[in-house]
Amino acid sequence: IIINQIGNKTHFPSIYLSQDILKDIQNIILHLTERKTPSHLLLEADIGLEQTSVLKIALQYLSLQIFSISESEEERLQVETLREAVKHSALKENPTVLICSCDQYRSKCFKYIFSLIRYSCCEDLWPPHLWRGILLSLKKDFIGDSHYLEYMDRSEVENIKNIFTENINRYLHICICGTPEYPYN
Repeated sequence: IIINQIGNKTHFPSIYLSQDILKDIQNIILHLTERKTPSHLLLEADIGLEQTSVLKIALQYLSLQIFSISESEEERLQVETLREAVKHSALKENPTVLICSCDQYRSKCFKYIFSLIRYSCCEDLWPPHLWRGILLSLKKDFIGDSHYLEYMDRSEVENIKNIFTENINRYLHICICGTPEYPYN
């Protein structure tokens, strides 16, 4: 599940997670966990400190593992640490949430996400259900754009696309989102 709430004070109005959206997220996650469906939830959010706290409390209540990437933490968060955390979570089949504080161009988040893919895909550490969210970042408009794919070559991107395509019908896929510049659908 990818939830894009992107806001920029200069270019875009700020968009925050409302209580209604939080309730929907809780219901979706509860539905998944009740079905015992292995699910990794990737949240990309720029939602402000207050909203982040509310979201974290809601997710912790649901016993989800949370990994937060913010600008202040970015330098000290290493890819290896996240890889191990994701591997640990995948083995336990617990939902994993990555809450990323994105800048306007989202490149910092993508660098970490793509780094994780690059170092993990060959070792089969991430189960297929995780790819459904990742591909939203690999739409046709982004393929070949070095700004987003500097950590990956075309063969790696194609490999990810193929894995995703083979599994897309097997997993719940929801996208709430977008910006005028990057209108995901």
